[in-house]
Amino acid sequence: MNILSAMAGKQGQNKADSPNDLKTTQNFRFFVLTLIILLLNGLYLQFAWNRYVNIASYEAVQLVESLESIFHPEHIAEILDDTNDTDKPGYILAKNSLTKLVETINPIHFAYIYGERDGNLIFLFDSEPINSPNYVSPGQIYEEADDIHWEPFRTGESVLTKPITDRWGTWISALAPVKDPSDGTIISVFAIDFSASEWFANLRKQMIPDIVISICILILYFAFIHIRMKNIALRSLNKKYLIMKHYIEVCFPRRLLVLQ
Repeated sequence: MNILSAMAGKQGQNKADSPNDLKTTQNFRFFVLTLIILLLNGLYLQFAWNRYVNIASYEAVQLVESLESIFHPEHIAEILDDTNDTDKPGYILAKNSLTKLVETINPIHFAYIYGERDGNLIFLFDSEPINSPNYVSPGQIYEEADDIHWEPFRTGESVLTKPITDRWGTWISALAPVKDPSDGTIISVFAIDFSASEWFANLRKQMIPDIVISICILILYFAFIHIRMKNIALRSLNKKYLIMKHYIEVCFPRRLLVLQ
């Protein structure tokens, strides 16, 4: 009678424990927790990327605005009135300044000033020497101009473009309006071009520490999960051992005493 009661009690305990149900619950919890960890890592990396993009954009706009101040609006106005007269001291001074600027500041590939005439954007100055294949003459229409190139004329604010492809490549440009100091009217726009591939390569380089942190977090998490699963498996084996031992103690008490 005692044996039957003990066995019935153990069977009832096994049903209550429902090992398969417990295992399913544990797996579901680990699955949900893994999704949460992956989501948080993704959000962290997205936040880091946006932070670096905002910093780079801010620095580019600050740079173009500070460089714009070195040009004389009256020299630009002279060329805008007569783009054929490239012998004027103002033209030579502005062009030399653009050339030195590109040579001095490494990330900048091109620097130029463009204006508006008859509903078109035209180049006034650029940083390329006359014998360069990338040289554009004053008065040449900027055929690849995007709508954002008109933005400084409309708003009077500096802007940073998205990557735009033209005959010279794919660029991210910082644009700053050049204003007439006498009345504040916008007479032209000063632009500097950054290589889009170099721009994003630099952003990815800055992301390396954040990616390393994210990977380390994932490694620690999956190591924790592995250890946790091992502990659960060991507890399950230990529980089975204790049940088996109890059966033996109840069913074969004399043999157990002899063995002891």
